[in-house]
Amino acid sequence: MPAADERKVRDVIAEGLGDAYQLVLRYHELAGQFDDVAMNEMTRLQHQIEEVDGWQLELRIEQILERLGLDGDVLMSSLSGGWRRRAALGAALVQSPDVLLLDEPTNHLDIETIEWLEKQLLEFKGGVLFISHDRSLVERLATRIIELDRGTLTSFPGSYQTYLDQKEKLLEEEARNNALFDKNWRKKKNGSGRELKRAVPAMKVGCGR
Repeated sequence: MPAADERKVRDVIAEGLGDAYQLVLRYHELAGQFDDVAMNEMTRLQHQIEEVDGWQLELRIEQILERLGLDGDVLMSSLSGGWRRRAALGAALVQSPDVLLLDEPTNHLDIETIEWLEKQLLEFKGGVLFISHDRSLVERLATRIIELDRGTLTSFPGSYQTYLDQKEKLLEEEARNNALFDKNWRKKKNGSGRELKRAVPAMKVGCGR
């Protein structure tokens, strides 16, 4: 989650654009200067901005602000944790990513913000890979569960409930296999003991001769 500092919300979202947006900001800083050094620098920046379609970046930022219901001029220090998380999501969405990676996205959010977040993620056109202990969120959003159990990754296609059903069957099968292993092991152990008892007298008889 972004820090509650003195940055504007617009600046936090713009950080998601990396160096490309910094070129635009630098161009605007030089726009009021008319000496040869500044003009040459602006010409160089203009070529770089055009190469990355940088003139559209400000429009993308405004679209994200509107979509997420954020005021770009508000300071992060004045926002609650839920609204700062919105700004963090904006910084990710402004990049137009193919995949979103989210770690416990509903932590510290109220119910209204969680519902808003779910709606945003359901409308997202790319893939979403998220880690969450929020079972309600997982049930509503997940189409595949990837489980890490005892050092092994297992993929379960389907909803969270489908995962629970499949997991239960796997655990039952594992319990049966363990019980069968224990039974065979005890049988083998007991059989070895009987063979040892029969073998010891035979050795004594042989030694007596």
